[in-house]
Amino acid sequence: MTPAPPRPRPWAWAALALTSVLAALALGWWVLAAPAVDDLDMLGVRAVNALHTPGTDALARGIDALFGPTGSVIVWILAVLAALLLRGSRAALWTGLVTAAPWAASRLVKELVGRERPDLGVLDHVLIDHPASASFPSGHTAFAAALAATLVLALPPGGRRRIAVAVGAVLVLAVAWSRVALGVHHPSDVLTSMILMPLLALCTARLLAAAGFPRPFGADRGPARARC
Repeated sequence: MTPAPPRPRPWAWAALALTSVLAALALGWWVLAAPAVDDLDMLGVRAVNALHTPGTDALARGIDALFGPTGSVIVWILAVLAALLLRGSRAALWTGLVTAAPWAASRLVKELVGRERPDLGVLDHVLIDHPASASFPSGHTAFAAALAATLVLALPPGGRRRIAVAVGAVLVLAVAWSRVALGVHHPSDVLTSMILMPLLALCTARLLAAAGFPRPFGADRGPARARC
């Protein structure tokens, strides 16, 4: 008989989430203390900003509006309502928390790091004004990545999850590109959001499963049965 491997305990997922947030903070403070990194970031911003057309400019502005502070709240509410209608109140709570907890963590890191936005004065094409908030990490990218991770985690392994991964990846990459193309974020800002948000969403989902809230679209598997 081969016993099933033990699952990580809830405290391990909580510790992983905390460690991830602390690592993001450390990275942000290191970037502030490393002018060479900022210079390299600005080279990336200028290169992406220079590659523009009227169509891509309109797309970047549209993404900016859709995943901005107001747009993100509306999208989040719609996602929660969709889960409520499809699977009930527990699924709505799961969806809301798995998306919102990572997003809130990104806001905390942003406030504590306080990195300035890229210098618009060195860009070839200034398309929008600077937001009033800090730069690191990207809030737009954070919400898109948290939303995409929530969709992937809500589905059981299989074809639907693979489709969700592909759609989510395209969405997150598009949002990340738009933030750099508009000149309001450094590449390191969006990369941090792209890595941190799925990890925090996974930790949140595992903690909710331990509290009795499995993923909405397919029950989480219990401990695997022993095999001979």
